[in-house]
Amino acid sequence: MSDVSTLLADHVTFRCSSLDRIAVAGYIPGLMCEGGVVRFLLKRGNPVPSPVLLARNRDRMVADLDAVVAARDLPVVRFGRRESKEEVARPHLARARAEGRTGVVLIGKSQERTSVWRGFEDKASGLAGPRHPHFSYRRQAGVPDHWYFYIWDGEWGPVLVKLCPYAPYPMWVNVNGHEWVKAHLDAAGVGYQSIDNGLAASPRPRPGAASVRPAVGSRSACWARALAVVVTQSPHRPRSGCGVWLGLLTAPGGGLRHRQL
Repeated sequence: MSDVSTLLADHVTFRCSSLDRIAVAGYIPGLMCEGGVVRFLLKRGNPVPSPVLLARNRDRMVADLDAVVAARDLPVVRFGRRESKEEVARPHLARARAEGRTGVVLIGKSQERTSVWRGFEDKASGLAGPRHPHFSYRRQAGVPDHWYFYIWDGEWGPVLVKLCPYAPYPMWVNVNGHEWVKAHLDAAGVGYQSIDNGLAASPRPRPGAASVRPAVGSRSACWARALAVVVTQSPHRPRSGCGVWLGLLTAPGGGLRHRQL
């Protein structure tokens, strides 16, 4: 008995297979534990690992990002509760695509619950003394601002960089394999029907027209271009013991694949 695939085989005129959404998570390995937070603060030239330093670091980062926004005259929106961020960013990305303009097209802010480091003077610790206050750090729930950088990339199309200015300074980069295919079909002059997250049909298929794939290092180059607009303005800047690692989620069961910036 024939199955659906067999029955449709003779009617398929265009086939396109590509990666869907690709997400990487940026993180500072040294900030995964309490001792790492203390070392992080000491290695930045501070004699005492006070929680005040984390607040100063956050304020400096936000001030730097605000300065970049002002200098480049970038549009900034405050996302509402349950508002579709993609729908808000879509017209900005479409305009950049039509104009052939690359770079940041929109910056969004949204308060979101996450786990952040909080410090406090621990008087109950055996390390505390009358002349030597001891600070402890714990991961606690918070609702800080998260920054969304919507970027139009010449090769990958829409790219999203998301970061939080509170320690441990999590960061995410998202691209879409379907958008990469669309960009290359446009360059090859191949028509297609675009849907929200993929391709529905091609009115003029050509054998081998979609037989393209990202070159080795293409994704890494895209991430580097996207991160260049924010990494130099954040605590992720390379310093002793503070390098950023990216974790790429591979196929189910494959775990995370890591590389250092």
